Amino acid sequence: MGGHMNGTYQLSHPALLNERDACAFLGRISETKLRELGLPRRKLGRRRLYDRRDLEAYVDSLPYDGEEAQVDKGEEWLRDHG
Repeated sequence: MGGHMNGTYQLSHPALLNERDACAFLGRISETKLRELGLPRRKLGRRRLYDRRDLEAYVDSLPYDGEEAQVDKGEEWLRDHG
């Protein structure tokens, strides 16, 4: 969590991430792959940012290795939340 240090606010887990940070959060995927996922973005002024909760929900929707999914959970999440 964030905290005050020497009069400045340190935020270790920002709620909104730019494209580069969202790519790193998802395992260092490319920016192209991130855009192809079609995840929703939030508007903050002229900036378009990814909500950490949406990224976490997308990750949670992915199947585990060896798990047989009848429907790709990631695609299902995008249909429900995109």
